[in-house]
Amino acid sequence: MVNQSDSGPELPKDFPTLPSPRKSSEHEKAIGEVAKAAIFKPHPIPSLDFKRVEVQPKSDEFVSFWDWEEKDGIIHWTTKRSLKEIEALNRRQFPINQPDQRILRDYKKMFEGFPGVEPFLNQMGFSIEIDGEKIVYSTPTKEYFQQKWGEHCKQNPQFPSLSIEEVGDILSPDDFFRLFLENDLIFSKPPELIHDSFYHIMILVFNIYQDPTNYRRYKQELKTLFLRLDAHIDRIKTDPETWAKKLNRQIKGPKLTGERLSELQKILKWSLKATLDNSTSGYLRNFYPKDEIMGYIFHQNFEVLDFKSWCKTAAKEMGKSFEEIDRLLRGSPGSPKLETILEAFYLTADLI
Repeated sequence: MVNQSDSGPELPKDFPTLPSPRKSSEHEKAIGEVAKAAIFKPHPIPSLDFKRVEVQPKSDEFVSFWDWEEKDGIIHWTTKRSLKEIEALNRRQFPINQPDQRILRDYKKMFEGFPGVEPFLNQMGFSIEIDGEKIVYSTPTKEYFQQKWGEHCKQNPQFPSLSIEEVGDILSPDDFFRLFLENDLIFSKPPELIHDSFYHIMILVFNIYQDPTNYRRYKQELKTLFLRLDAHIDRIKTDPETWAKKLNRQIKGPKLTGERLSELQKILKWSLKATLDNSTSGYLRNFYPKDEIMGYIFHQNFEVLDFKSWCKTAAKEMGKSFEEIDRLLRGSPGSPKLETILEAFYLTADLI
């Protein structure tokens, strides 16, 4: 039975610290309140034609420290590597992380705290089995999951149908952005599936189980928001001087120059893709209502731009050094702070 209470199911008293979003601050709620009407007003949004998307794999080869074996549509993952070895590999391959022993134990404990979750995930092909130091993480193939999800939806019509795609390689930020906005789940093949299955697929399935009736509304609003913000960045590129003046109306203190805004436009464009990745790869207590989504995404966007590992990824994607990206984001003495600029960017989205 799905818990539909407003507060969500109670967590165990010894519930571990997990990568869950914090509650929106009053400041973030204010941003969401000002911008939500503009973001969600019914005017045309850029269209995406999935059929025309060309998927270009990233050139770097993904290294997995997990061995896998498929049996009857279920892929079983095991590793002989230590926690420290996997953590070190994740630092090198960020953001394409793979789960380590610690996070698998934490999520196993979390699932046990929600009545009915483990049997449901097992039915869909997901499980985390722990026997002393040995951990077996199991995930379904796309075909197995589609069959089981379809059967469950027939018996439980409150659950949404899902659009599912499968790719053969790790996607570039642009490809991930487009495919994820047009679909609900993106499967890949082993070894890359170890990342997608844990951080995106299993977590979303868990979130939907907690609140099946709100998912479709949430995904549509999320898609609309990201498309509008992406279009807003493209508008800034056409006339950074004029847009700097518009953003400056929201900025107290030092003002933004058109030159700096022009330099920031590319990294803002990149960061939006990273923000979608970051905001869809963790546990949610519920699917945020419309008036809180903007504040949540604003926080996630700032976290991406303020996090060293993400900035290193941006430097690599954009062909720049980390020092160049860091200087660009921090600005010169006397220039507005990054958070101030990002806030003004979100608040001027209604000018599209």
